[in-house]
Amino acid sequence: MPPPVINGDARPVEEIREERVTGIPILSEEQGQTLDKRSAQGDDIPYLSPESQAQLDDLQKKGSALVLSAAEWIDSFFDDPRYLAEENRTRAKVKIGLGYSELYDLETFGAIDLRVNLPRLEKRANVFLRLNDDSDFDADSSPIPNTEGGSKNDNEQLTAGVQYFLAMGERYNVSTEVGASLNYLFAGLRYRHLHSLSDDGWSGRFTNRLRYYTDDGWENKASYDIEKFFGQRFMSRSILTAILSESREGMPFSAVTRLYQVFNIDSAIAYDVGGYFDTEPDLELTDFQIKLRYRQRFFRDWLVLEVAPLVTFPKEYDHQFNPGILTRFEIDFGYLQDQEAYESIFKF
Repeated sequence: MPPPVINGDARPVEEIREERVTGIPILSEEQGQTLDKRSAQGDDIPYLSPESQAQLDDLQKKGSALVLSAAEWIDSFFDDPRYLAEENRTRAKVKIGLGYSELYDLETFGAIDLRVNLPRLEKRANVFLRLNDDSDFDADSSPIPNTEGGSKNDNEQLTAGVQYFLAMGERYNVSTEVGASLNYLFAGLRYRHLHSLSDDGWSGRFTNRLRYYTDDGWENKASYDIEKFFGQRFMSRSILTAILSESREGMPFSAVTRLYQVFNIDSAIAYDVGGYFDTEPDLELTDFQIKLRYRQRFFRDWLVLEVAPLVTFPKEYDHQFNPGILTRFEIDFGYLQDQEAYESIFKF
């Protein structure tokens, strides 16, 4: 049968996807040619004709590619730090925002994230430069930030370095990085693996980042996600994160449940509920947060507006009810039009 057509493009889904996702092959061409590609599976399925089996195989391949691409599209649109850590292309983002809460009053913040790909190194490396304002009030703030954030980043004003990808595929990523801030040097190794948990669409994602800082020593941050798509517009993700650090006692950890709802190519919303804990001096709840993040492209594809009302219950204020709201603009230099990617993911 003819291959499935995506947006008028009759090429194989894998080839179309390869243009959207940067991949680094593990094997050389010569190794790939000599690799035994035979599998223990692949026999005929009882009671199905060869044509039906071929259709089933094509459907599975297309479905797998779409699910993987959909998660990447959502993470890209919501500026997920873990997605950005695996993106190896020249790009710069400028973020400015204003936040207000009853307990923390009015705060402003901003950030710059610049990444320059080094094509002469076979697209395996990039140089990065980050400038982050220290802000306690942010839609993503917590006593234990997400996997690519961290207690260190709360104090970083300027960080520069080089990231090198050792291996990258649809379901795995291994990279290393070295860099410096104004006060210390650091080096680290990062690993991510995506795997299926069940036949009905549940998947797991393990991410681990190990870093050494010249001022504070070793820090290991591990995160595990459980995610699933519901229909063509919803994705749920539960995130468990923990940090072990040489510079501090105890192990802070968090448990966050997030539901994404996609409206169209220009807008989406995320509903968050999360608890944040620490084990020292005793196991205790340091914060509980309920957030709603609405993101909308604002007149231009490369300009995004986010409005995020939220409620927190911080320990430092005896878990008082603390309502607030955040408004943020993001300007994307190096934005790639993702209309085709969106169409092939959410309109099949």
